[in-house]
Formats: sequence, structure tokens, C-alpha cells
Amino acid sequence: MTDSAMGGPETIRASIDYDLCQGHQMCTLGLPSAFQVGDDDEGRAVVVAPIHPASEQEALEDVQDSCPQGAIILERIATTHTGRTQ
Repeated sequence: MTDSAMGGPETIRASIDYDLCQGHQMCTLGLPSAFQVGDDDEGRAVVVAPIHPASEQEALEDVQDSCPQGAIILERIATTHTGRTQ
């Protein structure tokens, strides 16, 4: 990925659609630095590290593809020169 038109490098925000998540926990196995098992009774995962550098795109996409419910959401975001995400 290249620097965005906003002047900074792109990063990736990971999130979970809890309406879709069924607690299969494939994301926690595939990328435990980003997803961990949550406290709810259904065993659904939680995102513990939502922001990732573009260099982790492939690993994030692998986790997204492994989710049988399609509950992992990846969003490219631009980072400003101050390091804040847009």
C-alpha cells in the first residue's frame, strides 16, 4: 500500500459484526494478537487490537476468510501525519 491522498500511510481497522458472530473463534486462533475470546456466554471473540499496519493485511484477510459467519470487518483507514486515524 502507498501513502493515501490524506498524506499518511494507510492502516487497517478490524472489527466484529456481533449480529453475525456465532463464537466459532477462528479469528482468535488465526490472529490472537488482534482477537481474543470474550466474556459472554456465547464465546464470541472481542477485538483487542483494532488498528493494524498495512503490512498485516494478508494475515487479517486470512482471518476474515476463515470466519464461517463472515463477521470480521476490515476497513482501510488513512493515518494523518500526527499518527491519528481518520
